[in-house]
Amino acid sequence: MQDPDLPTNRRILIVAGDPAIHDDYRRALAPADPGFQLSFAFDGPEALGLAQAARSTRRPFSVAFADSLETMVLLREADPELQVVIWTMRGAEVLDLAHALADKWQLGCALEVEVRRREQAEARLRHAQRLEALGRLAGGIAHEINNPLSFVLANLSFIREVVREVEAPVDLHEDLVKAAADAFNGADRIRRIVRDVRAFTRAESACLQPVNLRKVAERAAELARPVAGGRATVALQIPGDLAVMGAEEALVQVLYNLLANAVQAMPDGKVDGRIQLSARPGPGGHVQVEVADNGSGIRPEHMPRLFEPFFTTRGAGQGTGLGLCICQGLVQKMGGRLAVESDVGVGTTFAITLRPAPEAADSARQGAAA
Repeated sequence: MQDPDLPTNRRILIVAGDPAIHDDYRRALAPADPGFQLSFAFDGPEALGLAQAARSTRRPFSVAFADSLETMVLLREADPELQVVIWTMRGAEVLDLAHALADKWQLGCALEVEVRRREQAEARLRHAQRLEALGRLAGGIAHEINNPLSFVLANLSFIREVVREVEAPVDLHEDLVKAAADAFNGADRIRRIVRDVRAFTRAESACLQPVNLRKVAERAAELARPVAGGRATVALQIPGDLAVMGAEEALVQVLYNLLANAVQAMPDGKVDGRIQLSARPGPGGHVQVEVADNGSGIRPEHMPRLFEPFFTTRGAGQGTGLGLCICQGLVQKMGGRLAVESDVGVGTTFAITLRPAPEAADSARQGAAA
């Protein structure tokens, strides 16, 4: 059975300086197999141009009959997958060889597709294993960490307030205030890490229901406002009646994390940082939610690892590398997809695709019918 992902390729290039040889190949190939698509060149440079143009338009030749070893080398450099032979035969032999080489090209494509599929499957498996390990970590120790941490935070908060009232030499007083504040900030950072890890496991049993996107976006923007400070402005462009199937708290967490990431992407000293949180009906009746910024962008070598647990490009103490991983996990568990596009020096857009709430889906269908 023909794999629908594999192109059928019977495009053949014949290189010969004698037009009579071109005619010989036409008579041998075209009538015998109407599927063959023949192209002709009179010398190596002309053949090279045809091969490069064919490959650039994603319509490569599968087979080439060359007139010399030099032409063969040129063609293989232009297209390593091209099956090239130096013609020394005519008639039926040419037809058999053309079929054999075209089938060989097809087999090469099949192997390449299979290798690519296997690599993608292995990548998905590795990612799933990382997420599973993260879930086990959260289920095993996050609760145990959270309980004593609440006491630590409460006591540090009390100490921080008392220290401010203590009468002490100025230098000592400033040191005490700073020490209390630093301790509180460190413990609060642990609390945020635990919260993020637990958010991942809570989504396992999240009950999906209609969620108003505008309301969720406003909550996320409000939470992100202290993070944004004077570094960036956040603009919302979401219809008030747009609803999706999701878990409200999980969606707030996802949008907040993406907004916070967008703020962190703003280079130091940037005075016109802009972040836009928008949503609109997308293809197939789904809803597309986007968080777009004009920050520094993501370097291409970092893109494949962007959603890996604990992967971060920030400096020590500035990020755990859990945010995007958790965002992807939460979105997937709501039946959606999270994708990213980025241009270094221009900005980044995270796009979330979610299922519409039943009423919104009905309205969209009625609008399309009208």
